Amino acid sequence: VIHFFGPTGVDETSIEKTVEIYSNRQYAYVRNHSNELIKKVGIYTLSGALLHDIETADLDKQKFWVSDILGYYVVRVITENNVYTQKVFISK
Repeated sequence: VIHFFGPTGVDETSIEKTVEIYSNRQYAYVRNHSNELIKKVGIYTLSGALLHDIETADLDKQKFWVSDILGYYVVRVITENNVYTQKVFISK
């Protein structure tokens, strides 16, 4: 006997608001859907080299230039209570 508890086992009404990180062309975007204050944004190569370490203003949406070199990068957002990371693709 197999029991399934919902299609994914995750209650969709319990999804909390977080920080969204994405890219478009040479820029990374950070959207703050939470009540947390964003303190710092770091942009890294996949090998871990720090490219940009940015102290940020408390805005709902922020845009950061990453690089003019095609490839994947890691964006790390540090808030008051959490750290969010996302791999983004930078194109021309």
